Amino acid sequence: MKKWEQLEQYICEQLKEIDPTIRRTPGSGNGHKKGDVTCQTNVGIHVEAKQRNTRNVWKKEWLSKCASEIPLHVEKIPIVVTQDGKEERIVHLKADDFFNLYKKLWRYENGKSI
Repeated sequence: MKKWEQLEQYICEQLKEIDPTIRRTPGSGNGHKKGDVTCQTNVGIHVEAKQRNTRNVWKKEWLSKCASEIPLHVEKIPIVVTQDGKEERIVHLKADDFFNLYKKLWRYENGKSI
């Protein structure tokens, strides 16, 4: 299995608890299917995976492209997961999305209404 396939599989394994039907998207980017993982339920995220054998793998335009692939009527958070040559994985998302998610988690864990 290629490294980019392993990264996509890793993402699927991490999200299986939320959606047991999650799987790698066959031919993502080559046609009408968008996103590198496909969820049958609405987990609220649109994920792109980028693997490079270099030290700096991040390109700012990847997050904008990921966001542009989400249909207008669908509420999903665009997320790009990168992996470098040392297999360090980093999740990239907009600051507002991160802080909104974190506040929801904090309120949930502290018994506050969401």
